[in-house]
Amino acid sequence: MIRKFCLTTFLLIAGLISAQNAVEHFMANPELKHANISLMVKDLTTNKVVASYRPDAITPCASVMKVITTATALELFGADYRYKTLIETDGETDAAGVLHGNVYIKGSGDPSLGSQQLGNTAFLNTWCRKLKEKGIKKIDGAVIADISAFDDEYINPFWIWEDIGNYYAPGVFAIAYCDNRMNITLVANGEGKPVTVEKVSPQIDSIRFENNITCTGQLPTTDIFVRGLPLSNTRYLSGNASTSSSRLSISGDIPNPALLLASDFTKALKTTGITVSKPAAYTQIADTSKHEVLHTHSSMPLSDIITYTNFRSDNMYAEHIFRLIGTKGVKTSSRKNASDVITNYWRSRVAGMQYNKIVDGSGLSPIDRLSAESLVDLLAYMTNSRYNETFLNSLPQAGVEGTVRGFLRDTPLQGKAHIKSGTTSHIKSYAGYAQGPSGHKYAFAVLVADPACRVKYVQDMIELLLTGVCK
Repeated sequence: MIRKFCLTTFLLIAGLISAQNAVEHFMANPELKHANISLMVKDLTTNKVVASYRPDAITPCASVMKVITTATALELFGADYRYKTLIETDGETDAAGVLHGNVYIKGSGDPSLGSQQLGNTAFLNTWCRKLKEKGIKKIDGAVIADISAFDDEYINPFWIWEDIGNYYAPGVFAIAYCDNRMNITLVANGEGKPVTVEKVSPQIDSIRFENNITCTGQLPTTDIFVRGLPLSNTRYLSGNASTSSSRLSISGDIPNPALLLASDFTKALKTTGITVSKPAAYTQIADTSKHEVLHTHSSMPLSDIITYTNFRSDNMYAEHIFRLIGTKGVKTSSRKNASDVITNYWRSRVAGMQYNKIVDGSGLSPIDRLSAESLVDLLAYMTNSRYNETFLNSLPQAGVEGTVRGFLRDTPLQGKAHIKSGTTSHIKSYAGYAQGPSGHKYAFAVLVADPACRVKYVQDMIELLLTGVCK
């Protein structure tokens, strides 16, 4: 049996067996016997499906969901779309430069506002300058963050508790700030002793930690979790820290990014000489028709945001793109409307889209389900889209960059495939495009959930499958 399996593997690598035989070899692996699998490979050159297994079965997908989210956003809003954040007032400024009213930050869900990753950190200076140009020297009111563009479901009810509060599962607000990510520096105080929190960046004045982290010796890794709910200033730290380093860096979410931005804007105004009478606040404002817009802050193009999202597999960015989709046809974006808009847009364009379960934009929820067929049909559709090149380049090259830099390395497909990956402890999934040695182009999706082995081994199996099929 082992000799037969090894011979088949050799023939696969040599390209001497058919694409469907490659699938049969893949499925014959005993580690996949009880796994939930959906796969499909379509030759875009001939427009024929060359390999498949349960292609219409909806399967846990992890971050491959971002393929659906980002493609939909491009189709609906275009590559050049920019999120708008408005600076507004609701009062008059007298001869002495006193604004009798408030200053509002009206958000639209721009995930890149104040991003440390994308270099967008100096915008508050511009905002302060705009107020000075209007002759404002004092605000007899407050800086208020208006988060009415999204509803108040800040955390997806289909996410699991263990994720909420961690940096990869932050709340979704109409105002995002600093990547909605809080970096925490911990000091190790010796084996058996609790660590102490030394620094938080960005600074959050009201943050409080329930610290249950202890140092447990020279561990190879540090296993620490940050948990807490949106709007709550308490974050719970738990886990074990290694004593191999005196300082540790971990990350969690920002509990209330809208309020933090309003607070930081207030501090920036005071630094530039504009006094503010009341503390920063946040709210949802139903009617802003009487507000005067003093300044419009535009994000980078959606194409750049989507590329960052797919290269880094950033959940926060994906969820804010998802909520952008949810603005279609309504005043206030919601998770449900985003899901409905996606399904309705692709229903007539992609096979089986209406049977998928799309409950978020990132794939973080264990409820999410996609079929390989719907993914491949969408990928094929996007090759004829006006945004084809933008979408293709948003997917990192396998074996070269992004989250797939270690995938398909040292194979004929290295640098010849643009792929989005999805990984959890029990899911390994890939979807994207590949150009085989023959010059044929392929769209493919491989979703594997609940294998009887570590997902790293599933990655190796999928590499062998794709090199055997994409010839």
